[in-house]
Amino acid sequence: MPQDALLKTFEEDAITQSNSIINDAEEAVKEMMKTAEEEALESGGERKKELSISLERKRAAALNGARTHAAGDKLRTRHEILEDTFREALESLAALPKQQYSEILNGLYFELKSEWEKNEGLGRPVVLLNPDDAALLKDKAANIRPDKEVALGVIFTSEDGRARFENTLPSRIGKAKSGLVPALNRLLFG
Repeated sequence: MPQDALLKTFEEDAITQSNSIINDAEEAVKEMMKTAEEEALESGGERKKELSISLERKRAAALNGARTHAAGDKLRTRHEILEDTFREALESLAALPKQQYSEILNGLYFELKSEWEKNEGLGRPVVLLNPDDAALLKDKAANIRPDKEVALGVIFTSEDGRARFENTLPSRIGKAKSGLVPALNRLLFG
């Protein structure tokens, strides 16, 4: 799969960058050590001890900074890969044949209609629906208001706009992300 290769490339790039940052930090530490040793020879034993302690602290700080930076880069790359995965899933759903997409759209509609009807006093809903999807809806009695902002699903609102129920694929994926991200992370990155 090209996505697997892309994921592997991103992770290898993050690891390469991490190693480069750590190597640069170690080279800088070596240079600092050399300078400190030269100064220590001139200043004597006590000064050498003070510089050695100071240098060790600088070394630890430099390595910790490099590791933190590398871990941040790796985490950022993983997050981007996961976001790309969600985006590609939505694109795949949008590209389904009309019949399959119609079944999904109507399933979302009737599921939301059932939820709306459980809440008394809301009245008849205004159905916000992408104009391209209006012809696919099987409930011809629906009070449809075309809305180009609605994608891959439906939104119900009350006439006064106070109540709003959403059932779109992007909103459902958004709700499920907290459970999906750890599972995808394990699946994609081990």
